[in-house]
Amino acid sequence: MPHKYILKKYIHTYTSTRNKVADEVEDRVDDSLNMVVITSEQSSNMIKALKQNIFETVSVLRTLFAKLKDLDTRKTKEITT
Repeated sequence: MPHKYILKKYIHTYTSTRNKVADEVEDRVDDSLNMVVITSEQSSNMIKALKQNIFETVSVLRTLFAKLKDLDTRKTKEITT
């Protein structure tokens, strides 16, 4: 029985640490994408088509990161159950 407790404790610590790191990465990615959007919006001499391309690319990246986060969440649930 002690081994089962140690394993559960390890899994809890591992997933807790992993969640903190994932949250930090998510915040940094979100901040970086926001900076790209803000910089594009503030650029008065940028071609409109280029701005639109940047906005669409940021949108795709946000969608992909959300899918990665969801996949990671599902995998973590598989590990802990």
